Amino acid sequence: MKYVRITIYALVFVLAVVFIQQNLEYFAQDITIRLNLHYFRFSSMPIPIYVLLLLSFLAGVIIASLYGVMDRIRTKSRLRSECRERARLQKELESLKPSETAVIKSVDTPSVPSESGSSPQALELRTETETDKKDQVD
Repeated sequence: MKYVRITIYALVFVLAVVFIQQNLEYFAQDITIRLNLHYFRFSSMPIPIYVLLLLSFLAGVIIASLYGVMDRIRTKSRLRSECRERARLQKELESLKPSETAVIKSVDTPSVPSESGSSPQALELRTETETDKKDQVD
C-alpha cells in the first residue's frame, strides 16, 4: 500500500509539472507576496507562479503524509493495547479453568414416584478421570 501511495503522489506531481510546462507563459509571471501589518511589513522577492504552486502542492503532500503517519502510530498503539488485553484475559481464563474437566451425567436414583408415575432423574457431578476409569471397567 505504501508503494501505491507513493506512485500516486509521483503521478500527480508529474501531471502538475506537465500542466505547468504546457502553460508556462502564464505560470512564468512573477508575483510578489506582501504582508502589511500595523508594525510589521514583509515583501518577498519576485517568485514565478509555478514555483509557488509546486511548493504549495509539496506542502500539502507532506501535511497529508504526516496525518497518515499519525493515524498509523495511533492504530498500532491501539493494536498493541488490545493484544495486551487479550493476553491478560487469556491468562485469566486459563487460571479459572479447573485442572480436571467436570462432566455432568444424569443418573437414575430411587425416589418417590411423581404424579405422572415416573421418577425424576438426579444429576451427578464426576470428574473426567472418574468417568474414564468407570468406562474402562465397564
